[in-house]
Amino acid sequence: MAKTINAIDQYVGNRVRLRRRTLGFTQRQLAKAVGVSFQQIGPYENGIYRITAGRLEQIAKALSVTPSFFFEQDVSGHQVPSEEIAATLRATAEGVELIKAFSRIRCPRMRRTVIGIIGQLAEEAVGGPVSEQLSQAE
Repeated sequence: MAKTINAIDQYVGNRVRLRRRTLGFTQRQLAKAVGVSFQQIGPYENGIYRITAGRLEQIAKALSVTPSFFFEQDVSGHQVPSEEIAATLRATAEGVELIKAFSRIRCPRMRRTVIGIIGQLAEEAVGGPVSEQLSQAE
């Protein structure tokens, strides 16, 4: 029987991945700092392996945060803080590329157009309006 992934385990794993990428660490570097094989980091980040309290303390120390960092948002996904949205965007190569390209657009009208296009694409991707989610996060 396949293991069901718990929403909290998945959320904590996503926060580990976010922080690791924000710092520019590879899975191998984090694994070495924590004292596990690098093959364990992926399942931790995906919520497949549950992270024990002791291991979470080690990961937090390696990533220079407190363990509470991994629980700072409502697991249901409501009202994501703006700084978390920005950190998530900066955690990917595509996000950094998007930020750089957008910052080069000087015309306010063009900026609004780009935001509108991205909003429409995001709504199609998630099957509903995301503009309300973004405005609640501010």
